[in-house]
Amino acid sequence: MGVSEGSLDRNNPTSPLDRLSALSDAQFIGLISLLCVAAYLPGWDNGFIADDLVLLDGSNPFGGSITRPFEFDSSQYFRLTSYFAFGALKYSIGYQAWALYAFTTFLHFVNAVLVFFLLLRLGLDRSTAGVSALMFAVVVYGDEAVLWLAGMNESLMTFGLLSAFLLWIRGKYAASALFYCFALISKEAAPIILPLIVLVEWARGSRLRFETRYLYLLVPTAVFGGAFLFLLGSNSIVGYGRFSFNLDAVGVM
Repeated sequence: MGVSEGSLDRNNPTSPLDRLSALSDAQFIGLISLLCVAAYLPGWDNGFIADDLVLLDGSNPFGGSITRPFEFDSSQYFRLTSYFAFGALKYSIGYQAWALYAFTTFLHFVNAVLVFFLLLRLGLDRSTAGVSALMFAVVVYGDEAVLWLAGMNESLMTFGLLSAFLLWIRGKYAASALFYCFALISKEAAPIILPLIVLVEWARGSRLRFETRYLYLLVPTAVFGGAFLFLLGSNSIVGYGRFSFNLDAVGVM
C-alpha cells in the first residue's frame, strides 16, 4: 500500500522541521510562550530605567490631567496607547516594575502568535511559519520593546499592525481599519502596512489598481498625516532631529 511523502513526513517526523510541522496549533503556542519566558524573564528585575517613571507618572486616564504629557510635545499624541497601558497598569498594580515587564513580555508573546497565524494565512507551510514565529519570539533585535517599558509602543503598534494585516487578508476590512487606527496612535511608523499590503496582494496575483476597500486604510492614514503635519511645530522627535525628511527615507522604506 503506497504512502504519500507528505503523509510519511507528518506521521513519522525525522527532522526538526518535520517535528515542527507535526505540532498542533496549541503546541506551537505553548512552545512560543516557553521561549518568550526563557528569553525575557531574566530582564524582569531591571527596575524602572530611562524615562519609564516619567511616562508612568504622566499616565492617568482615570482622572487628573491626562493632557499634561502632551502640553509641550505633540509627538506623545502618537503614543496614546502607551499612556493608556501605563495608566491601566498603574491603576491596577501600582509601581511594580516586574509586573509591567510581565505585561510587555505577554504582549510580545501575543505578537509572535499573530506572526504564526498570519504566515499560515498567507500560505506558508507550518514548519516555515513556525520557525518564523519562534525566531520573532527570541531574536534580540526587538528586546527594547520588551525590556524598556517606555518602548512598549513598538509592541503595541506591532499588535495593531499584525491584527490589521490578518483581518485584511480575511476580507474583514472594517475590523482591519480599527486595528490600524490603534497602530496609528501607538507609533508613527504604522503606515508601513500600506506598501506591505500592496506587495502581498501583488505577490498573490491581484491586479495593482485602486479599489474602494483601500479607503478603509487610506482615510485613517490621511487623518493621521494631517494631524502629524498640523502638530509638527511642537513635535520633539522632529525638532531634535530624530526624524528627518530627505531622500534617505526612500531607501529606508
